[in-house]
Amino acid sequence: FCRGSGARLKRGNGRHLRMNKLQEVGAGLLLLFGGDGPAAERAGDALLEDRIAEALEEGGFESVTYDAWRKAPGTMSRLEFDGIRLSRGHGKVVVALAEMEVFSQALGFEGGRFEWESESVAWNFDAVDIVPGGLFSGALSISARGLVPEPAKPMSDCPDIDSARCALGRIGTGAIDRFEMLFEKRGRAAVVTLGWRSDGTCHVVWSADGRGSSDLATWGRDYLGAPSAMLFSIANADCSLFEDDEIDLGALRIAATSVTEADGSAFMEATPVLAATLFGLVAESYAYLLE
Repeated sequence: FCRGSGARLKRGNGRHLRMNKLQEVGAGLLLLFGGDGPAAERAGDALLEDRIAEALEEGGFESVTYDAWRKAPGTMSRLEFDGIRLSRGHGKVVVALAEMEVFSQALGFEGGRFEWESESVAWNFDAVDIVPGGLFSGALSISARGLVPEPAKPMSDCPDIDSARCALGRIGTGAIDRFEMLFEKRGRAAVVTLGWRSDGTCHVVWSADGRGSSDLATWGRDYLGAPSAMLFSIANADCSLFEDDEIDLGALRIAATSVTEADGSAFMEATPVLAATLFGLVAESYAYLLE
């Protein structure tokens, strides 16, 4: 294991002397092609410290720590991290194990927890995968499995139990087997689609904000800053289309029934912790790590 200086970096440690682009490229080449030797380890430490310093100094993060990092055995482009803890604003993400594939830019979390300071409910998860779309597409998908609220909130009364709006109100009353989110550009508009499967039922939410957000982190800042300014469509869908706990966002939208229009505050009110951590803290963290 290589213990990077990032394991000790928190806001208030003083400004870090940042790398220039040439130094970043040189360190990146050493990390990728330096094998498992000390030069590659030092390059990795330096790159991680630089990314974390930028997140602390410019990105509003209070703390970014990890226990250890290493190259995955037998590869030169997959990095593994143990014991990641991120804190920004009112949110916190704790991850037991993370894997980053440098060339595909895919990031995976195994075993962790989302928390939000002002909320009484936290969410534990089995796995979260973040996968970018094709080159220059700007698309980004986030898939979460085994989301479990702690504690679960009580089931509330709803006049139309089968309505899509009621489905939002039931988020947090039990486990979510699968949760999918996709950010994509359609012309100048940014479109976000969400779908989830819980207790044998499937639901889908989509929004076109009409603005040219370049990435999910930018869209997330706009949404979290003014949730009611965005219009969402909320719908139920037939889970029998999919095997096991799988869902497909495109198929969910095609099979959508009981479509209801609502402003974006409906989703934020239903699940503030998931919305704030996935749209905000996770998206922002990925953007910094991606650099």
